Amino acid sequence: MKKAQKGATQGSSQRTPMTRKENEINKFFNKPSPTQATDSDSNMADDDQEGVYSSRPQPPSSPTVLAPLAPDLSALIAALPQKADLTRLLDDIKEAQKRETAEIKRELAAMTTRIDGLEEMQDAENRSRGNNVRIRGIPEEIPQADLKPTLMALFNNLLEQDQDTAITIERLHRVAGNRTGRVRDVLCCLHNFTMKEQILRREAKIVQLKGDTIEIYQDLAHSPVYQRCLLREVTSLLKASNINYKWGFPFALLATQNGKTYSLKDPTDAPLFFNNLGLPCVDLQEWGRFVYTEDNATMGRPKAPDT
Repeated sequence: MKKAQKGATQGSSQRTPMTRKENEINKFFNKPSPTQATDSDSNMADDDQEGVYSSRPQPPSSPTVLAPLAPDLSALIAALPQKADLTRLLDDIKEAQKRETAEIKRELAAMTTRIDGLEEMQDAENRSRGNNVRIRGIPEEIPQADLKPTLMALFNNLLEQDQDTAITIERLHRVAGNRTGRVRDVLCCLHNFTMKEQILRREAKIVQLKGDTIEIYQDLAHSPVYQRCLLREVTSLLKASNINYKWGFPFALLATQNGKTYSLKDPTDAPLFFNNLGLPCVDLQEWGRFVYTEDNATMGRPKAPDT
């Protein structure tokens, strides 16, 4: 009885399976076979790589990223201008430039024609006054009927001739308008151009007539007369520097120094003009505005300053 129980105990001990704890402990002591180790390592590597790639962001060029953008990119590429579109755009720009250039050329041609016409009109007006002289200072008390003998006596006095010397005067009259406190000028047309030049060449163009100061000038169109008024500061500087000057036709200021003559015809000539004469430059902005503004180009007549 006891033997049977003892044998049974031994047999049962041999067939009793390992407990779970023993199995877990044996894993640390049992060396796995090479095949199992290789399989295990490869599985771990695959698992690790899969985890790394799953957590790492995909590059922009990967198919998974480009897939949803493909329709948008196609639409953008299709919307880009093609070579034909660029060619048409370039042709349109060229045509627009040609039209604008042609319009500018037409405007310049019209302005050139207009300016040429105005210059011809001014030249004709000045030439029509070639024999005229303007006398300033003759009292208003002298009636129209007495103006002719008064002027003949004045001219003979300037030319140092006998008072009875005949001088042919074609016409004369006082100018229209009356400046406040100033007598009106008298315009006189002489028949002899040479005599007119002799009168204007006299140095004493300011004379006394019965106690009145009389001034004699060449009769010109409004534009050159007004420009002379604007250059009064320049002429005063020339007088103070003892530099001889005269007016040219149709308009120019001619100054002579050391046998050389320098001309001032346009505001752009001013720097060289003053430099050659050794004089300080005078501000001529007002003259420049008159010469280059549209008012003068359209024969506008600003009020001339008192002289």
